[in-house]
Amino acid sequence: MASEMSQTGSRAGARMRAKNIANGLNSSIGAITGAMSSINSAMQGVARSGIGAMVSIGAQIGNGLAQGMMSALGAVTAAANALVAQAERASKSLRR
Repeated sequence: MASEMSQTGSRAGARMRAKNIANGLNSSIGAITGAMSSINSAMQGVARSGIGAMVSIGAQIGNGLAQGMMSALGAVTAAANALVAQAERASKSLRR
């Protein structure tokens, strides 16, 4: 009889420990979910704050490229004219 009571008490204790562990895990889910939500919101805020800077950088890159191309226009035109002149000379020498 004492043995049966001891086993019953052990089972009851094991069930209580399992229940306490489950309750602890379930109560932690809310805290974990809240923390994940906070992290997600913070990351979205950081991403949104960087959008304006990235647009500005992209515009500056495009403007810099256009200015660089315009500043080289004279050199490109001169090189193209030199190529055309050389092609004309080569064409004339082949006709002779």
